[in-house]
Amino acid sequence: MDHWIITNRQIVKVGGRETVNEKDHEPLPSFRIAKFTVPAADASDDAYRAAVELIPDKADSSYRPADPQADPDRLKGTAQIFLSLYQAMSNAPADKGDTLVFLHGFNYSWVDSLRHLAKLHELYVADARSPIAQIVYFSWPSFGDVLKYHSDQPIALDSGSALGRLFRKVGEFYASSFAGKSAVPYCGRKLHLAAHSMGNQVLDAFCKVVNGFDGLHLNLFSEVVLLNADADWSVLDPQQPLANLNEYSDRTHVYCNHHDEALLISETTKNREKRLGRHGPKDIADIPPRTVVVDVTDDVLTTAGKVPDLDQFAANAEQILRRSGLLIGLKETLVQHWGYLYRPDIIADVQAVFRGESASAIAARSKKTDDLFSLKPK
Repeated sequence: MDHWIITNRQIVKVGGRETVNEKDHEPLPSFRIAKFTVPAADASDDAYRAAVELIPDKADSSYRPADPQADPDRLKGTAQIFLSLYQAMSNAPADKGDTLVFLHGFNYSWVDSLRHLAKLHELYVADARSPIAQIVYFSWPSFGDVLKYHSDQPIALDSGSALGRLFRKVGEFYASSFAGKSAVPYCGRKLHLAAHSMGNQVLDAFCKVVNGFDGLHLNLFSEVVLLNADADWSVLDPQQPLANLNEYSDRTHVYCNHHDEALLISETTKNREKRLGRHGPKDIADIPPRTVVVDVTDDVLTTAGKVPDLDQFAANAEQILRRSGLLIGLKETLVQHWGYLYRPDIIADVQAVFRGESASAIAARSKKTDDLFSLKPK
């Protein structure tokens, strides 16, 4: 099954074929939609690039009610992705039809993001224990250079703001298709949202925009998952944009790891406040309703060097860490910062969240309070 990419990277023509300009990092206010067919894990970078098919686009300020039987391939831009997702989710088995929207972090080149999407497919689509059947991956134009961290931040914020404006189109499509006499049947599946590292700053900017859209406070997402968030630990405080996540979702999970060295570098050299993905929320008593914090710190992993087997994406992730200025302990730090890709206990926990299991009933968790859990020692 194909996955979807939404990108505000610059698109150029090379040899008559549209492709991403990997040298340009201007965050465009508009988006292009692409299909992605996962290649073999050991495929070359060029094979990954060739696995992307940009679909035709056109400006469209509004949407007519969707014909659920229409051929999505005859549509353009966001109209095609919306209808394709609806049809795929409607026709999927009851336990395998959800869609995951994913926001990547700092330092991702275009090829990094494609390999990351393939890794997400392996763990959260190909694995029968996960309800996810398709991924919508937002690839924003990160520089991929440690010296450009402070350049990546405004790119992330501008990209999140543009994504928030795209949400207006989602709201219009949702309202026109699922309301009134012409309403199409609900697909009966769920849409989830996850953000990793600086992708949480993208999400913060997204919320700043959508919070101002009257009438578009849709409960669109089922589960929201904030993974190793490179964002201020106060972003969930009242009056902050992310405090409104509960208006757009059923539940939010915050995963934090006190041994995340990548976030330690972020908070000690590049930011004024502690990072949410390392320390958790500044005041857990003030987090929004239906928000759960999971502490995934593993002291054994740190002291004993017990590192899981890695794979092809690890080579790309190592380059991301090297570009972040972390030159020692790479393998261990990779697992701590990308635990949702390499630690079986975290992967199983996130899959259970996507299945909608009760926070207190998820296996291997130890309950600290109603809002705070930790993964039990192995």
